[in-house]
Amino acid sequence: MPSLIPTIVFVPGAWHEPTIFNDVRAELGNLKFPTVAIANPSVGSTSQPLKNLTDDVSNLHSVIMELVNSGDMVVVVAHSYGGVVASGAAQDLAFAQRAAAGQKGGIIMMVYLAAFAIPAGETLLGAAGGVPPSWWEQEGDQIYANNPIISDPAYHFYNDLPSNVQDYWISRLLPLAAADVTIPAIYEPWKDMPCTYVFTEQDNAIAPVVQQAMAAGMGKITTATLNASHSPFLSMPNKVVEVIQQAAKEGVRVALG
Repeated sequence: MPSLIPTIVFVPGAWHEPTIFNDVRAELGNLKFPTVAIANPSVGSTSQPLKNLTDDVSNLHSVIMELVNSGDMVVVVAHSYGGVVASGAAQDLAFAQRAAAGQKGGIIMMVYLAAFAIPAGETLLGAAGGVPPSWWEQEGDQIYANNPIISDPAYHFYNDLPSNVQDYWISRLLPLAAADVTIPAIYEPWKDMPCTYVFTEQDNAIAPVVQQAMAAGMGKITTATLNASHSPFLSMPNKVVEVIQQAAKEGVRVALG
């Protein structure tokens, strides 16, 4: 019999590897939650043409599909750019939709962790105001964010972390395919499944006011607030775990009626 404990699927944002979630995954593992963290193919892509958002969505959709086809309930936790990836990948995988079709498993909760939750047809660039932020450093068909002078990643991503920890994670940043920010979003999960938006009050990458505006456009959702930078999974993993636990509990409650 499939477990009633949902599987937590983590989706990193632009420039980041899935290892950013290691501390959170370890704590969830201690609480008996199974977890998966995917890598977005467009982040650090070296193929020609580069992988892009469409590939990221397809990759994540396949991972979630395998889980739900095994009967798993799934909670998706998406960070930053990962919100666009997760939204697209969630299409047709809502627990309620699958149950109505006589299928087991499905997504019971989407958690947008300081993430882009944008309408279908909108692009990430459009959500950013239509003009690339000054700290995006584009070279050819890729965008970089590891230049300490231009991008100032310590300020934008890790402003509540010690400098040695900032330096480590800056050294791990990878380029993002420029096409990612111009491909439109394809799906709005909040119309079909429970969603939670997690605000980060010290965020210098996606301003809190922008987060609030996106959440307001999602309709009836649950929210949580962390007094953190853009990377609370690094600075306060225990608090992120608490939020995920609560979101998972709510997702199970709704799924089981």
